[in-house]
Amino acid sequence: MKKSKIALAFCLITVLLLAPLSGMDDHGANVVVTRKGGFLARGELLAVKRNALVVSFSETSTGESVSVAIEDIENVEVIMKSKVGKGMLWGGIIGASLGAGYGFAEPAHQWFDFSSGTKAVIYGVLGLGLGVLIGAWAGSARNENFRFNDLSKEDREAALLKLSEYAALKGVR
Repeated sequence: MKKSKIALAFCLITVLLLAPLSGMDDHGANVVVTRKGGFLARGELLAVKRNALVVSFSETSTGESVSVAIEDIENVEVIMKSKVGKGMLWGGIIGASLGAGYGFAEPAHQWFDFSSGTKAVIYGVLGLGLGVLIGAWAGSARNENFRFNDLSKEDREAALLKLSEYAALKGVR
């Protein structure tokens, strides 16, 4: 019983100590704005207003921000950054920790005649493999499109609210 409490405490401490290392950045997502008439522009989404998007376009040499009216926008594609490596790392650490903790906590008579340390290594390796696979899947990037053609007022508000989650300044202003 004492070993299981120590193993559980080890797993919790590992996860809690590593959690702050996953810090979020304050940058807005990269977007591709398609204006009516086919004009494309790429840049960082800074803020979402009720009637405009504030974007820092990469085409401008000074990196200045430009406000684009919602009425002029046909489509906004949010380019998601792939976080496969980070997902694999976190999945591996958590999977190996939980597997090793379970191996230490399992009584010796339940699974062949392996010692707790051997079972911890076996379960740790299995947890590592499973965690890496799940982390790779969870960290894969999926772009998101927002179409503004012929939207009702309620649908436009919902799209702007969702789009504001990707902006450097959160929330619709």
